[in-house]
Amino acid sequence: MLAHRAGVDLSDWIRTAPATKVPGITGFGYGLTTDLDAVIAGLTVRWSSGGTEGAANRVKEIRRQLYDAPDSNSSAR
Repeated sequence: MLAHRAGVDLSDWIRTAPATKVPGITGFGYGLTTDLDAVIAGLTVRWSSGGTEGAANRVKEIRRQLYDAPDSNSSAR
């Protein structure tokens, strides 16, 4: 689905997921249904936030270097 941007197939996958009996797949499929339209759009629309994520990571790295501060997500302080 990811490689072929086949978000339209997601509903069928969610319906068949419980039959796999793989731990976690049923819950994962159920979780996707909470905002199914957004998930289908994410699997269908050709859009990337890579540039934005890269810029945010560069800003965090500069902040760490300048202020010698741990990342805000880090548990060590």
